[in-house]
Amino acid sequence: MLLEDGPIRRKSEDIRKANSSGRVKRELTDAAAAGKAYGGWESGPASDDCVRAWQMRLRELGDLVEDAAEGLNKAMDREISTDRSIADEMRRAAHRMEGGA
Repeated sequence: MLLEDGPIRRKSEDIRKANSSGRVKRELTDAAAAGKAYGGWESGPASDDCVRAWQMRLRELGDLVEDAAEGLNKAMDREISTDRSIADEMRRAAHRMEGGA
């Protein structure tokens, strides 16, 4: 029985979809709007800087999630390849043991 990559690929795709959906939600638009609306306040620029810093960090984390999903697919590809190579070699060995050429 060979390894099945379907379940891993489905989970990887689920991770990507969740990450994509999160990209919209992590923009912190409410905080950004508050910072712009009250820009005359002493805290306005600091609030804007804070929003930008959080947005950048959340983008970085999203990129890490995307990289993890890609790494999961690559690891599964390697495992499938190794699994098939071993299965092929075992078939050849069995054929030789049975007197085949």
